[in-house]
Amino acid sequence: MLEFQMDDYWPLLDMETGEVVSVSADLVREAEAEEEDEEEYEDEEWELAKLVVADWQRFRRLPTQFDVNEWEIMRQFALHGVPERVGEQLERALHGKGAFRYFKDTARRLGVEQDWYAYRTMALEEIARAWGDDLGVEWV
Repeated sequence: MLEFQMDDYWPLLDMETGEVVSVSADLVREAEAEEEDEEEYEDEEWELAKLVVADWQRFRRLPTQFDVNEWEIMRQFALHGVPERVGEQLERALHGKGAFRYFKDTARRLGVEQDWYAYRTMALEEIARAWGDDLGVEWV
């Protein structure tokens, strides 16, 4: 869930059920303002938005794309995740316009694309675990 975030949807951990849910930020704002037209909204997401507003303590927002510093994850991969010669090229790719795309293209060209995605997944898992540990979430 940390990988595919959109500004207009909030991934939330339901502390009661342990389930990760996603709700439209617009719907939450409408539920907060109590602007609902009951006939217009009769779906599960509207019910979730109302539940989130009614019981904020039950839900915790997952780390956002702003909490996940992807550029730093790429830099750490270049410094520690690959042989030095490969890392030097990857680190150069991180500077300038289009750095994210250039980094990924360079990783593919150098044959370390799968290694990059495995490293990235591990880094995102560490971020999620640290976030959960701070909340006292028990991992299963």
